[in-house]
Amino acid sequence: MSQRLPRPHRSVLPRAPVSPVVLVKRLVVVHLAVWVGLATVFTAPDIRAILRFESATVLARPWSLVTYPLVHDGFVHVTILMALLSLTGPAVANHLGSRRFLLYYLYCTVGGAAAGLVLSGLFTTPPMGGALAPVLGILLARSWIGAHDTPGITPERLPVLLLLAGLTAGVLTASVALPVPAVALPHVGGLFAGYLFWRLWSVGHQPRAVRPLPIRHVVLTRARAEHDHGSNLSESSAPEPESLEPPLPSSTDLIDRLLDKISAGGLGSLTDDERASLAEYSERKRRGDGDS
Repeated sequence: MSQRLPRPHRSVLPRAPVSPVVLVKRLVVVHLAVWVGLATVFTAPDIRAILRFESATVLARPWSLVTYPLVHDGFVHVTILMALLSLTGPAVANHLGSRRFLLYYLYCTVGGAAAGLVLSGLFTTPPMGGALAPVLGILLARSWIGAHDTPGITPERLPVLLLLAGLTAGVLTASVALPVPAVALPHVGGLFAGYLFWRLWSVGHQPRAVRPLPIRHVVLTRARAEHDHGSNLSESSAPEPESLEPPLPSSTDLIDRLLDKISAGGLGSLTDDERASLAEYSERKRRGDGDS
């Protein structure tokens, strides 16, 4: 009988997170794949209507809050939006990270739908379709990010700002002349949602002011000056060899004379110098006996 080989164990290590650039590419591929599917296989108008966002049917189709960007109205429409997403999305994704970028994309998408709900109470708005709302939010993010996340016109951001201004003006004009899902006015809600996000982001990520350290005034006293001066000299100069003590005196006449004086007049009869000499001789004698 043939023995069954043991199956190799699968690695339990967590998968590496998707890089921001790969995430943007996958997002573009998803939009293109859905557009191809709706243009070739799922061509029924009802399918597009189910995916598009419309204020009157949002309660019956709540998924349309996030699915309307997948419904584009032609090859030119999807090509322009996906080109803008491919050009500006990677920089924003690198700045935010893959997870935050995806959440930001959905946030701007819902922001466009929220603008549709508000505007529908003022006038009649057409259904929304296409990824114009999240792309406007990403263009705004690309023109915003920079040093300390502060807005401003710089040579690096100027082309994106001009593109964003032209695209927004085109949407506002086309929404009046051509009320179609591709350029519906609520798409501008993605721009306003992105603006609100980056304003709050700038407030929460402002660089903290560095408080200067207090200046300590050192009072240099005479004793400290002598100590510091001695320390500097000891660190800079080489240590000097210790001086050798002179040998004990060979004659004990001085000590004998002092002892005779003590025996005659007592210890009080000695002068200060004689006492110092006697104490020094005793200390040196003790050291010599100890060393020996």
